[in-house]
Amino acid sequence: MYWVIPLSNFISNFGPNKIVELDRHPLRIYPTPIVPEEISDKDKVHANFIANNENHLISFRCNGGIGFIEMLPDYDDRKNRLLDGNDRNNITAVMIGEIGSKSANEFADLEKWFPFNFLTLLGLATGSEVGAPWIELRDSRGKLVRRIHVSLGRPFFSKGHRSIDEVRNRGIGQLLTSSRYSLHQQESYLNPIIKHLIRSGLDNISLDDKMSHLFRAFDRLCKVYDLDIQDLTEELNDSQKAIVKRELNLAAETIRHEAKNAFNNDQRNSLMTIAGRVINSDNKDRKFGLALIDLTKKFGLSDADIVETHYQINPRSDGYKWHQVLSYYRGIVIHEGYFNFREKGYDHYDVVRIWKHLHDILIRIVLKMLCYDGTYQRSVFIPGDWAASWPVDWVKSDTQSSELGYE
Repeated sequence: MYWVIPLSNFISNFGPNKIVELDRHPLRIYPTPIVPEEISDKDKVHANFIANNENHLISFRCNGGIGFIEMLPDYDDRKNRLLDGNDRNNITAVMIGEIGSKSANEFADLEKWFPFNFLTLLGLATGSEVGAPWIELRDSRGKLVRRIHVSLGRPFFSKGHRSIDEVRNRGIGQLLTSSRYSLHQQESYLNPIIKHLIRSGLDNISLDDKMSHLFRAFDRLCKVYDLDIQDLTEELNDSQKAIVKRELNLAAETIRHEAKNAFNNDQRNSLMTIAGRVINSDNKDRKFGLALIDLTKKFGLSDADIVETHYQINPRSDGYKWHQVLSYYRGIVIHEGYFNFREKGYDHYDVVRIWKHLHDILIRIVLKMLCYDGTYQRSVFIPGDWAASWPVDWVKSDTQSSELGYE
């Protein structure tokens, strides 16, 4: 009747349980005691407080039923061992859900319906990758029926950006529930994109690696939405298009003629390849910055217009527009591997600014893809708002560029 997975490296706050059906669930670690009706109203208030002292869960809906996450009895000790670096991987909580009408005779059955992506979503929420060592199937009384020893990840613990804080957002359960309605949940690209998002916010990796994970996630997203290529003639009028096409045809014909006079097959093949590329060179080109701007607009984000306006009023010393900065930094990370701040004089503060802003954009896009409409913790830090929660659509056309980190 139930599936159970132990959660490793899951660190979160747990709010008070508000679903009565879960008070004495057969798999609760701390089932809530029943308060006798015959005691006085004064004593009942105190008794209810004591009875619910350990009644803290993160609940969600899945397979037509109610599921929950509950901390282990020694959760605080396990959590502290992870935070202090004494443990690299540690089981801290359990996640329990209903099987409902689904088949669970073999692991192949689970592959058709089991919410494996929940672990990745918990990592997105908490900022640390979450794993599980096995899956248990239990009956209506909580008795173990079968344990499937399949590793669902054993990541090393590292703190990162907590996108959903249960103290401020109470949104983890909502994220898990809403993701089941997402058209992307069964797509193979979703989990890798979210994992890049998680890793781009980890505290223990370099700024170069953070940026690399971001760019790789955005590259994949742009490909998913067919934004990784642009038609270079799109903005030209018919006369300009005709001129470009004519000149390219002439150039390609000249190269083909040279190929006929080549001394060997290698030269001939190379020249014919070049001719083919020349004749089609007006069609497609890959410009990361422009593709990313198109991506933000596809999701209704106003960030690009805000930053471009900021750069018009406050021109950069290099004269770059925002999309040019994005393409430039991506080229450095992907092709050179790192920012050589010492020798090439890259502006460290500017790179950090771009990283935080892109990280925040990626969080918002992913949350939208997951149908999440709750609040989250943004990456761009504004003094005084550390405790604030923000809706996914908090960036509006009139948002100040300073709120995105651009002074």
